[in-house]
Order: sequence, then C-alpha cells, then structure tokens
Amino acid sequence: MPRQARLDYPGAYHHVMGRGIDGHHIFKEKSDKKDFLARVKKLTEKSSMQIHAWCLMSNHYHLLYQTGETGLACFMRQLLTGFAISYNKRHRRQGHLFQNRYKSIIVEEDEYFLPLLRYIHLNPVKAKFISLEKLKYYPWCGHHEIFFEGKESVIKREDVLSFFGLTKQKAMIAYVDYLKEGIGKDEGHLTGGGLIRSSGGWNEVIRRGGEEREVGDERVLGSGDFVTNVLQQCEQADVMSNEFQSIEEMVQKIEKYYDLEQGLLRELKTKKYREARSVFLYAAVKRMGLTVKQAGVELKIKDSSASAGVQKGMMIEKKKRVLSRIRKQ
Repeated sequence: MPRQARLDYPGAYHHVMGRGIDGHHIFKEKSDKKDFLARVKKLTEKSSMQIHAWCLMSNHYHLLYQTGETGLACFMRQLLTGFAISYNKRHRRQGHLFQNRYKSIIVEEDEYFLPLLRYIHLNPVKAKFISLEKLKYYPWCGHHEIFFEGKESVIKREDVLSFFGLTKQKAMIAYVDYLKEGIGKDEGHLTGGGLIRSSGGWNEVIRRGGEEREVGDERVLGSGDFVTNVLQQCEQADVMSNEFQSIEEMVQKIEKYYDLEQGLLRELKTKKYREARSVFLYAAVKRMGLTVKQAGVELKIKDSSASAGVQKGMMIEKKKRVLSRIRKQ
C-alpha cells in the first residue's frame, strides 16, 4: 500500500515522533541532545512555527509542533538531515540513523492539545526514568523550560501557561496539578490517529454503531468534522507534502528528472550533469538543511565550488522551477 501524503496547513498542531533505526539510540551523549535542540531552536527562530512541548529519550523523540510559514516537511527535513550528518560524523558511523519516516499526526486543539502536552512531558516519568517531582530538573524535556526559561529555551513558557491561568503563579500550580492527574492514565491513543483512536477505542466505535458514521483518517486525531475540515484546508492550501525524505531520494529524483544514469550524479562533472548537480546543491542547502560544506562533500567538490553551485542552482530553480516539477512526477 503506497504511503499517504502528509497533511499540513498554517496553524495545524502536529504530534511528531521519531525513533532510531532498529531501536538503536539516537542520543548517546549530552552533546547529541544539545545538538538536536540547538537545531530546533535555530529553525524555530527562522520562521513563525512553534514548539509547545518536547521530550528527548535515548532512542526516540516527541515534539508538539504548530505550523507557521514554514511547513512541517521542510522543518523536519532540515532538522533530521542536518542532525544525522552531524551525529554520524561525531560518532564515526555511516548509514541511516532514523527508522523509516518520522510519524506526524495532526491533532484537534480543543480536544487533544493539553492531553498531548501532558503525554509528551510525562514520557520520562512513565518510563520510570525520573519522578515528577524531579522532572523540572531534567534538561531534556520541555517541562524543564516551564520552570526555568532561558535564552536557549525552545518553548515559549507564557504561551503554554496561558492555557492554565491568568497569572503565572496560578497557571504553574494548575499545570503541575494537570500533569499529576495524568500519571496513572493510559494515553497511548495520543500516538496515532484514525477513527478508533479519535472515538476513544473499539468499544466506543461499537457503541456508536447505529449513529451516523464519522469521517476518520489515520493522519488525524480528532472528530469527524475536524477531519473533514483538515482535508479541506490541506486541499485549498495545496500543502499535502510529497517532498524529499532523504538525500538519496533527492538524488534519485533529480537523476530521473534529467534522464541521467542512476547513481552517477555524485561522480560525473561533465556538461550533461552540471545543471543537475547545481540543482542538487541548491536543494541540499535550501531544502534539506545541509551546510554548503556538507553539500560539497556529497559531490566531492571544494567549498568554493559548492557555494557557486548553490547560487547557480538558485537561478535555475527561479527560471525553470525544477524542484516543483520533480515533486509532481
């Protein structure tokens, strides 16, 4: 069964999850976690998107992401590609770091925003890694930033606390009480979408058997009306993502678009390959989040040549809209 396109539109809330390949660790050291968070921080500052909750565990991560001018696909592409390259270099390894595609579920704000925020921030507690009382001192979870906001914080504390009270003191108390209520709750349904999870389980679906059938979608956690509205907004915004998920996929699609022999884009510098290589350099830096140096390494060229190639690729894209055409292939 072909994978479904991602859903996204300005203002959408996403529960984003990703794991290490074969369950392996993706955060072995503090430096890995610091690198990941620094990249999140940098990307959020470059656009109007927001992170409302987050948690880094040894082999997976959770983000509660709200789309702004920058779409989810672009944000995650730059975040994960840049982090994987840096991680592999730091740990002297090769190959894929993450297991398949990251998972993203659009969630209905009124019904699921607060439960999801709680679920994400309680991850270390429910994994019996740390107690709720000590969680505020655990630096790899957004809960820490609610108590100790700093210049490196990913979350805007006042935005989160605004859901709990008018004053900071009352909001903090209400927030902690809300987390305490979730300690014994099974909230596994918040990791996916679809009719069953959105309805509260099979028993609730069966109970509603005689009622009008609701619309469901595995990419959405919310009511039938919300699912319908999401699909309509995505269709109108034309942002059902089908962009590159990896460097390898990008190379293959560029080679296919230019009718080049597969696997030679990185190797050949002949006239036939020049435009395709420039488009690759531009896309690698501007769309995938690589540095100019990293993009140059991919094509085995010097930094100065890579920089010139990015500029050429930008001019080609403006004139021919190559990447837009590739996405429609």
